[in-house]
Amino acid sequence: MDVQVIEIPDDPHYEMGRPRKRMRRMPPPRPEEVIDVFDSDEEQPPQTQLSSASNSFQMEATQPRTLPSPRSQPLFLPEPEPDVEELLQQQAGPSGLPASPRLEQQQSSSRREVLPLRREASVYLPAPADPETVPDSDDESDQFGGYVAQVLEIVPDVDPPYVLGLLIQYYPDYRDKVVEPVLHRLFEDPSYPKLERGKGKRKRDDGDENGEVGSHDGPVGGSGKGKEKDIDYSKKDRPKTGGVHYMDLAVEQLSNDFPLIPKNHIRHAFAEENSLFVPTYLRLVEDQKT
Repeated sequence: MDVQVIEIPDDPHYEMGRPRKRMRRMPPPRPEEVIDVFDSDEEQPPQTQLSSASNSFQMEATQPRTLPSPRSQPLFLPEPEPDVEELLQQQAGPSGLPASPRLEQQQSSSRREVLPLRREASVYLPAPADPETVPDSDDESDQFGGYVAQVLEIVPDVDPPYVLGLLIQYYPDYRDKVVEPVLHRLFEDPSYPKLERGKGKRKRDDGDENGEVGSHDGPVGGSGKGKEKDIDYSKKDRPKTGGVHYMDLAVEQLSNDFPLIPKNHIRHAFAEENSLFVPTYLRLVEDQKT
């Protein structure tokens, strides 16, 4: 019986001496050998088959190259402006109704002409007078006349032209309340121009045996020249010389001068001071301090 003996060498380099087999790579298939397989009927095979490398290079060499020609026209052309009259006719329609306001505005803007600037000669005009200082109308004259009457109701012996001048001076700053600063001015300065109540000074005729004197004469038998005494407006025992509206105007003016004092208290003080403006004013000043 024959026994096969398998030799197992102990040397690991035993196979190093044997020649190794060279692995050859498979050449790529030729284009004509490639078969395209499609899943559906819609897909169509390419019309042109791949040729060999030499044929493709030859075809590229024979075909001339076409360079892109420069564009002769711009990318965006400006739109022509529509005819305004034609648009108006289209909007009007057969009914003849007017066009929309937007079209009318477009028409006016399209027909607007740019006029050249004209140089005008520089003319220097004098500044007009301030209309607030001098009354230039009948209404303002009546208004200032009413202010003068209010002042004369409280201070009857002041000269009206002097009062008018003060009113014109204070009117731009105080407007409708111009009477208040004028009255304060008159009370602070008693030497204001007095109203001439007549030129009948105390005269004695040659035949003055009857003792006749002028309308403003002093007592008979006095000195030759009699001067009218200055009135002390701070006294409440002086005679009343105001007009019909004196009381209403005085109370109203006192209410404006003392807005923190109730009007009933002002009326009560006015009655206790013999219904005179200046004594009541001085009393309210003292009441306000306390």
